[in-house]
Amino acid sequence: MADNSQRAVLPADFFDELADSYDADFSERLGGRWLRQLVNETSDAVIEPGARLLEIGCGTGQDALRYAGFGCEVVATDACENMLANARLKISTSACSERITFLRWDANEKPPAELSSMPAFDVIFSNFGALNCVRIDPTFVARLSALLKPGGSLIAVMMGPCCLWEMVWFGVRGQRNSAFRRLRRGKESAWEPGVVSYPSAATLARLLAPTFSLQAQKGIGIFLPPSFAFHLIERWPRFFGILKRLERHIGTLWPFTRISDHHLTVFAARRPDESTEA
Repeated sequence: MADNSQRAVLPADFFDELADSYDADFSERLGGRWLRQLVNETSDAVIEPGARLLEIGCGTGQDALRYAGFGCEVVATDACENMLANARLKISTSACSERITFLRWDANEKPPAELSSMPAFDVIFSNFGALNCVRIDPTFVARLSALLKPGGSLIAVMMGPCCLWEMVWFGVRGQRNSAFRRLRRGKESAWEPGVVSYPSAATLARLLAPTFSLQAQKGIGIFLPPSFAFHLIERWPRFFGILKRLERHIGTLWPFTRISDHHLTVFAARRPDESTEA
């Protein structure tokens, strides 16, 4: 992997065990709803009603349901069958279920034939760290390019290498390994399945260049805490509501784009005749 990456290995059944409780632990909690709102404020400006949308790492289908409700044709993919099962159940009673297709796809592997044969997408969207589990190399970048229309958009919400909340939360408790786990560089060995990396927005831009050009970036979770501290938001919602509004206004500014739990980046797929010198 590239610089500013930390290697951490997830157990093979990590996401299977997470699937049944994901909505209760994240999506349905106040902190999760607020963080998703901050993402949507940017993604809604890129994903137009009626767009063809490919989602990588759809989880339990929260974003797929949102954008299908806006009239988008959504192909929602995930590597975890348990996540997909929960997503299908959630969508089954929705009026927009016909606009969502679910496919199992580990983005580290070649896309399934059904996905590759579909018309190119207007937008590829990946939320809340799914791409942190993907090896972003030239092969993966070429796959993204083949699935996306020239001039289409890639929206990536990834965990970055410097999370201020983690550093303070675990640092004051003397848990240095947890406080600085994202910053420490692992061995520069070959990537393996289950390895989690934390590239910065700048590193991600280099990995995707010259096929994709960076258009915008925003910190997500600057003042709002990660899920391990959502109980603080629920205890003091008015205080954290103020911090949420502050985060909304400064999220695109340096250094706040570099100290957040996640960074949201928007890329445009370069057209064949577009110069890489800009």
